[in-house]
Amino acid sequence: MSYEQPEEDEFGHELSVSESMRKSFDLAGKNYLQLLPLFAAFGVLAALVSGYITAITPTYTLPTSVSGLTQAEALAAMGSIVRYVEFVAANYFLTWFVLYFAAGIGVWRISKLLDEKQQLKITLANRVNYVNLAVTTLVAVAIIELSGLLIVGPLVFGTMLYLCLAASVVEGKSLFDAFGRSRNLVSGKWGKTFLVFIGVQIIINIVASVVSDIVGQFTASGAIVTAVQNFVLALEFPLVSASMVVLYLSYRRGQEKLTLRPPSLYDNMTPQPMGGFSATPRSFCTACGSSVSNDEKFCHNCGAALSSQH
Repeated sequence: MSYEQPEEDEFGHELSVSESMRKSFDLAGKNYLQLLPLFAAFGVLAALVSGYITAITPTYTLPTSVSGLTQAEALAAMGSIVRYVEFVAANYFLTWFVLYFAAGIGVWRISKLLDEKQQLKITLANRVNYVNLAVTTLVAVAIIELSGLLIVGPLVFGTMLYLCLAASVVEGKSLFDAFGRSRNLVSGKWGKTFLVFIGVQIIINIVASVVSDIVGQFTASGAIVTAVQNFVLALEFPLVSASMVVLYLSYRRGQEKLTLRPPSLYDNMTPQPMGGFSATPRSFCTACGSSVSNDEKFCHNCGAALSSQH
């Protein structure tokens, strides 16, 4: 008699950082061709947005001597710096919104492909709510960018909210539910999530920077260099989507295993009377008061006839 080998559950156990990274690369590689048109399209959009904003970003000049500045000159210098920072912040915000919105759709595409191969092993939402995804991405990117004022804020909030896009598309959760779900899944796994999150960011940004530096050798246009850098980033973003899927599935499966009660041999048993005593109704002998059952004809204590007593 032959037995079929059960299908291996890739996310059925706690994944280490190295396993998470390896599975992320593997998942991104296997599905890259299916994801490429999506990320190429959003890459063009990110390149156009970032290139245009870079081209219109005003320059600023720092005064050589601060002591000799009049109040009007100091205010003008400060104003030029503030305008420059505003354009740079807007550039980052819009670019990362486009890229991470695409990453959320990428999470859905990867999850659908896993579901078709019967490897997902969880219930997938019927469709993507693009409004929920857009709002979740918008607020998450805004929080992470604004948290830059706290120096390490982007690392903290980036780790905590890393799985909110997966919660939005896989479970169909709205903004605050997606944020809460991400925080709940990451809870107790901050170190692992941070290492995977920062590792993926370092890899994709190094590659994009190298390519943009090469392009910069042939052109002095900052707009072109920025556009190329963000287009290359978009082409690498399937790795970001894959890492979100890997962490989300492994964390969720781990939580579900902890909350499920293992089956018991006693689940299907019917409770029986304790002590082996009969459940027959009982009465009392009128002669001596002893407890007797209704099927007794004579009292076992005094011998009195019971038939006339019932």
